[in-house]
Parts: sequence; structure tokens; C-alpha cells
Amino acid sequence: MALSQRGEIWFDYSPLWVKSGFGLSPMSQFNLKLGPFKSNNQNLFNGLHGVFNDALPDGWGMLLMDRTLKKQFGWDPHEITPIDRLAYMSNRPWAA
Repeated sequence: MALSQRGEIWFDYSPLWVKSGFGLSPMSQFNLKLGPFKSNNQNLFNGLHGVFNDALPDGWGMLLMDRTLKKQFGWDPHEITPIDRLAYMSNRPWAA
């Protein structure tokens, strides 16, 4: 996943995933194939593909994330990209 200079979010499967993985979404753009693609609707989910947006918290969780990122890193909410948010979530332990 990458953020272009124009603010578009692109996704591409790794070659190893294409060989032995599965499509991450039933939407046709997520068929197992090589080559980057961007979200069909850049106005939804801040340009993030819907399947990845589902991994982010709801409004209350976003507020808590904004406060934490401000406190830990000095980031203002408008500076935080959806990719930053996904990266932050990937390192969080889930409550049992």
C-alpha cells in the first residue's frame, strides 16, 4: 500500500501472495493479480479501500487514536493519513 503525491492510496498484492493467497475482498478489483490499483471512489473512507477501512476504529476510537498520536508523536489529526492509522493499528494488541 502506498500514498501517491496526489494523495491517492494504491494497493498491490505481493507476488508471493498472488501465488498462494486469496482475494481480500469479493470486489473484482481485489482479484488475485499483480499490478497496483487505487480505490474506485476516492471520496469514501479518505481514499482508503473499503476492506482496509474496516480495520480502523469507529468515531470514538478515532478520537482516542488522534489523542494518542498527538501525545506520543505530536501529530495533529489533519496530518495523519489513513495509511498511518493502519500502521498504528497493526501494532496494537487486541483485548481478549
